[in-house]
Amino acid sequence: MDQNSAHTHGSGSGDTYDGTYGTQGIYRAVDFYDAEGDYRTVMGIHAGRSEDVNYPTFGSIRTTEQAMSIIQQDIQNYSPLTSITVTN
Repeated sequence: MDQNSAHTHGSGSGDTYDGTYGTQGIYRAVDFYDAEGDYRTVMGIHAGRSEDVNYPTFGSIRTTEQAMSIIQQDIQNYSPLTSITVTN
């Protein structure tokens, strides 16, 4: 959904270092069916919660502020965000 820049929520929101989304907002995904056939909504990638990547989300990918900056730089330098692949 957000291919060129992250969605932010304005002042007093979760867009803080300790907040839900981190200082740079969230790249929201278009709703989709996952590999198990479940319909996933309100998914995305964001930082937040003091960069505790183990802090639970509602299905989103939590990362670091640095990773969010790199994603934005790559979008500006190369092309819009169209997919994210997570590997272990």
